[in-house]
Amino acid sequence: MDIVILYSLLLFKIVSREGRKFGRTKLKKDGSSLNTIVQAIIGSVILHLIYYIITFTIGYIKTKRYIPDIGRAWENANNLPNEVEFERKASPAIFIGSFIGVTLICGLIIFTLKISFI
Repeated sequence: MDIVILYSLLLFKIVSREGRKFGRTKLKKDGSSLNTIVQAIIGSVILHLIYYIITFTIGYIKTKRYIPDIGRAWENANNLPNEVEFERKASPAIFIGSFIGVTLICGLIIFTLKISFI
């Protein structure tokens, strides 16, 4: 994890120094670093939307196809637990962390592709 953070900071430092040479290519001075960041954010939003749409669609299909068996449930009514358990759900900070992480990964991929194909 520390290597990923150091590598992303190094790439950010390289991108922010527009006009510096990196390997055989020269970074453009037309704001391409900002363009890369915007593309990475858009990629992260798209990936998160795809994930949540697929998750909700699978849940909807399972809900629509569920057929309860009332007879069997009535026979096993005495086996119901008489205790209640409370579960703690994940904090919203995990969503923000995943958004930032996916944005960094998208930015790394976009930057690497720009460097290798320019």
